[in-house]
Amino acid sequence: MRQAQLALVSGVGRKFIIELEAGKSSCQLGRSLLVAETVGLNFFDTLAAYNSLALPTGPELPDLLEEAEEPNGHTTGLL
Repeated sequence: MRQAQLALVSGVGRKFIIELEAGKSSCQLGRSLLVAETVGLNFFDTLAAYNSLALPTGPELPDLLEEAEEPNGHTTGLL
C-alpha cells in the first residue's frame, strides 16, 4: 500500500505516515494506533505477543532496603 493510500484509508495525512515510518518520537499515539489497525495490527495482540517472549534476565539484585531503629524505638526503612 502506498503512503497516500494508507493516509486516506486511516484518516491521517501523508506527512504523518512519513513521520511515523521514520520513527519520529512526537507522533501521536492515537493516530499511530489508527494506522496500525488499518494495516491489520492490533495493539493489544502485539503487546501480548511481546510479553510472552522469553526475555533473558540478568543476575538477581540484592535487596537494598535495610531497617534502622530510631532513638524513639520506631523502625524505618533505609536504602
